[in-house]
Amino acid sequence: MIRGVGIDLLDISRIERPMKSRRFRERVFTVGELEYLSARGAESAAGLFCAKEAIAKAMGVSVMKILKTVEITHAGDGRPVVLTPENISISITHTATTAAAVAVWF
Repeated sequence: MIRGVGIDLLDISRIERPMKSRRFRERVFTVGELEYLSARGAESAAGLFCAKEAIAKAMGVSVMKILKTVEITHAGDGRPVVLTPENISISITHTATTAAAVAVWF
């Protein structure tokens, strides 16, 4: 049974400046996510941020309440996987200018 669905879209240029701030990065991303992002660009950061927003929307809560409790990693085949909370499936995509994510809470 599906309990909620969320979607988010972000212009990548809107995250480029905040990502330069250590405070922002540490407030939004987990240690594991920061390690993943250290070798990637703003597109990946925007995608993870969108995923967290989509998860919050699917669960009907404020994204500020779940930023550090949601952890997203990637499977060996590249699929994004939500470690916490459980029972969430996500899909993340981006172009050169826009990132998007969809979350399903079941």
